[in-house]
Amino acid sequence: MRQSSKSRRGFTLAETLMALAVLSLMTIYTYGALAALGRMRAIAQREEMRAEVDAAANYMLRSLTDARPMIVPDSQIRLFPTFEGGISWVRFVGASNGDREPGGLYLTEFRLNDQGQLVAKRSLVHKSGKGGLPELVMLENVETLVFSYVLGPPAEMEVHKVSAWPRQAKLPLAIAIDIQFRPGDGRNWRPMVVPLVTFQ
Repeated sequence: MRQSSKSRRGFTLAETLMALAVLSLMTIYTYGALAALGRMRAIAQREEMRAEVDAAANYMLRSLTDARPMIVPDSQIRLFPTFEGGISWVRFVGASNGDREPGGLYLTEFRLNDQGQLVAKRSLVHKSGKGGLPELVMLENVETLVFSYVLGPPAEMEVHKVSAWPRQAKLPLAIAIDIQFRPGDGRNWRPMVVPLVTFQ
């Protein structure tokens, strides 16, 4: 008995071409969607990195503008001036109105550690015992952190700038801050100058 020719029949050329066309369109749309998703992820990462840098800059700005020229007692009731700094660190006492933490005088330090991290440390000046808030890592992959202390008017800042401020109660007129990230990091720091309340 012979099988009919209809049962042995496969796909026609037209059906095969139609299936290939549909498969091609699906591949093109899928590739386009995946490429758009990759672009959106890259944009989100750039925005996250920019937000991290902006948050660190704002925190430093708020803290430094709270700096006050004063002499305060330490835990052994010895008086010491409250403002000092070097090229990659600064330490000062500032007043807090209670927005970020309990109100009072805080000893604040910003510095670049050996791991390439910009860190901040805050502790109440008159708190009994040791401690304070834990060290906060603000930025990572920092290659250089440069504090410059401005002595003269902003128009002549480059002429009246020093790289260290010995411990004293007097504040500089402003602090210039510049940060460079390690190669390939992709983040940028906009150099900033923070005017200080000097009462002088």
